[in-house]
Amino acid sequence: MSRTRKSRSRGLYGHYSEAARRGDLAELLDLVADPDLDLELLALIAPEIRDKDADAGLIYRVLDNPACSEAVAARYTTHPDADVRLRVATFPKIGSAVLEMLAVDADDRVREVAERRLAAKDDRRADRGA
Repeated sequence: MSRTRKSRSRGLYGHYSEAARRGDLAELLDLVADPDLDLELLALIAPEIRDKDADAGLIYRVLDNPACSEAVAARYTTHPDADVRLRVATFPKIGSAVLEMLAVDADDRVREVAERRLAAKDDRRADRGA
């Protein structure tokens, strides 16, 4: 990474962190929706917005950001809002370990999606082995 890009990233991280500390939802919604946000910045900011009081719309934007990884998405596996957990279950890059946790979720919708995705992964593995 070039020195200019590193400086920009540090500046953005400071900006994101300050917005998270202030609880400035409007600013965080805009910042997290930035398609140029890289995984490193998204991963550093995501813990700031994972608590039980975090706005679900903000978490959705984190999950919708192209830079969002499985590790970032998995942070929301135990979120108290079933709709957030459902979004994690439908996250394209989510792995089997997280899906197994969600397959025993208290919410029927979350369980069904997780079970269906696990079955599809098992079917793909069986097809490759055949």
